[in-house]
Amino acid sequence: NIHFIYSSNITTYNCLIKSRGVWNGDGWDPDSSEDCTIFDCDFDTRDDMISIKSGKNPEGNVINRPSKNIKVFDCRCEHGHGLAIGSEMSGGVENVRIWDCQMENSRCGMEIKGVKERGGYVKNVHVYDSAFSILAIRSVDYNTDGESANHPPKFEDYYFENISLTGVCLKHTGETWDESAIILEGFDEEEYYLKNVTLKNITVQHRERTPKQNISLFAVQGLNIENVCCK
Repeated sequence: NIHFIYSSNITTYNCLIKSRGVWNGDGWDPDSSEDCTIFDCDFDTRDDMISIKSGKNPEGNVINRPSKNIKVFDCRCEHGHGLAIGSEMSGGVENVRIWDCQMENSRCGMEIKGVKERGGYVKNVHVYDSAFSILAIRSVDYNTDGESANHPPKFEDYYFENISLTGVCLKHTGETWDESAIILEGFDEEEYYLKNVTLKNITVQHRERTPKQNISLFAVQGLNIENVCCK
């Protein structure tokens, strides 16, 4: 729907953004852009509702223009894959603030994702006073075309507070399944572990079906957990 690149001071508000019937149909994608804000918007998308990007593989590594100072607040979804950072983030993403968003009816909830071969970084992300299906920071294994970077992505410095999670993922067909409500996965080289994550006042809603574990961890360094519970 809306994908802008090498831009600054873009503000989007009071919009209904729809792409449910469009394959790979994202909603709002700031790409290698800065000082951009979206608020008071509703989404019904076939892919990510929001995906903060900074170029894919060699393009992002060579141009090396990060996305930074992005604000997302007071947004809602009827359906979509998630409120995402990545996976096209080879130029880096930093200083993202997300609050007052209701994204429970989604496949991937709040997701920070990168491909090991892409390089780049995602750092300094604050998310609070919001609801999602799941909260995930992880590696994905698609779109590895083009020359690889000389190191994996660096994921570090995340703060999540006052977050409600359903632990139930919703597909565009209406199918649902239970997932680990919190997935924190770094890369399998110590220098590129996921680093410095705070989870404070996180609630996982009760699930009728037998759930997976509520928290799944791999290669995480510097994890602070305070008042994470199921209700």
